[in-house]
Amino acid sequence: MRIYAILFGVLLLLWGSAALYMEKRVERVQQEYLERAELTGRYEALRRLWSQEAKREARRQMEKMLAIYGITPNATKRGSLKSYTFSVDAKRADTILGKLLGSNLTITSFTARRSGEGRLEVRLEIEL
Repeated sequence: MRIYAILFGVLLLLWGSAALYMEKRVERVQQEYLERAELTGRYEALRRLWSQEAKREARRQMEKMLAIYGITPNATKRGSLKSYTFSVDAKRADTILGKLLGSNLTITSFTARRSGEGRLEVRLEIEL
């Protein structure tokens, strides 16, 4: 009878320790899964943000925005860069340039010079 009690106690001890180990292991695996899922989500968001299609779409939106404000830029393509030169009224320059600089464009060069009659001459190079 004593042997059965000892065996039952050992089995109970093993079962209890295995249950605690499995519980901790499950928590650790769930935490790793959540971290990996978050990293994968961030990667996908960045991939969508910086993809070639996103660059083309940002360029189209920039050209549409300039057309809405009645600005016709001189565009020249040189290698993998496209250069836009245009003149902006100083009153609207803050909003237009804010939208340009805050967009998803990959700007490699940006210059703005004050010209006569309250206008700004803007030169913008964008990576294609």
